[in-house]
Amino acid sequence: MTVADEPAGYQVLRELGRGGMGVVYQARQTALDRIVALKTIPPDDAVSPAEFDRLRRETETIARLDHPHIVSIYDVGEHQSRPYFSMKYYAGGNLARQIRGPSADLAAHARLVETIARAVHHAHQRGILHRDLKPSNILLDEDGQPHVVDFGLAARFNSGFNSGFDSNDGATGSEVVGTPSYIAPEQALRKQAITPASDVYGLGTILYELLTGERPFVGETTVATLLQVLERPPRPPRQRNPRVPADLEAICLKCLEKAPRRRYQSALELAEDLERWRKGEPIRARPARLWERLWRWRGGAPSRKQVGHPSCGSRKPWSG
Repeated sequence: MTVADEPAGYQVLRELGRGGMGVVYQARQTALDRIVALKTIPPDDAVSPAEFDRLRRETETIARLDHPHIVSIYDVGEHQSRPYFSMKYYAGGNLARQIRGPSADLAAHARLVETIARAVHHAHQRGILHRDLKPSNILLDEDGQPHVVDFGLAARFNSGFNSGFDSNDGATGSEVVGTPSYIAPEQALRKQAITPASDVYGLGTILYELLTGERPFVGETTVATLLQVLERPPRPPRQRNPRVPADLEAICLKCLEKAPRRRYQSALELAEDLERWRKGEPIRARPARLWERLWRWRGGAPSRKQVGHPSCGSRKPWSG
């Protein structure tokens, strides 16, 4: 980005990352002499009305939230007909960069996901679903504390756990949103309502990756990954990392249940079970019995025809 492309009052220092919802730069807000994260649409990209609207809706969504572990917005504006907003810069980078194989500090990771889950519950209480929870959308501050970011795919929903999206949101049609390895089966199916249980699933994928160093589902192609999300149970974390206790594995696998009704009914319930585990108290999740695992493996798997292909109405470029 050249000086002419910089929004007034900002000096762009370097690019931090880019995705389907714009580019994030490290920048200096000159009037206040502070380092911020600046999100905008790069000058070499054509701005579609949809992109403009998504960035605007993201700022409106974050503005409705006030939680110490959700990124906060400093400034909103428009430069050269391109929207932008600045937010707090977190020096620790994103969580994905910290994952280097199976975890040894299980209690620390449980506490981390517990903190994230409480922040997500705050958003749910205000009728907002994130819909793209994954390690790269969790930023860490200098103390290693997590902060939820990137509400570019967020949407509002009606009150009540199973009520789904507001009819004006347009999220329950044929569009697939999110990142294949981290989305819940109902997001991959495209025709089912997405509820807070979908974000609980996303939290489960974060916990799974922290515990094992691997994503729960990874295929050679996007469609292959989606088929795994729909049809296969995740490999138990203890098979990937024997240090994982049975109760912590049970918590993780409860989040990753194929049926939303079998997951935790809220992000707060997940946070509370993680807290119980850390304190050595009985948890509410429990490992599935052998006959239950066999029944789920053999029964009710969605048809391959139900799998949404990324070229059919995807709202975000697919990433692994």
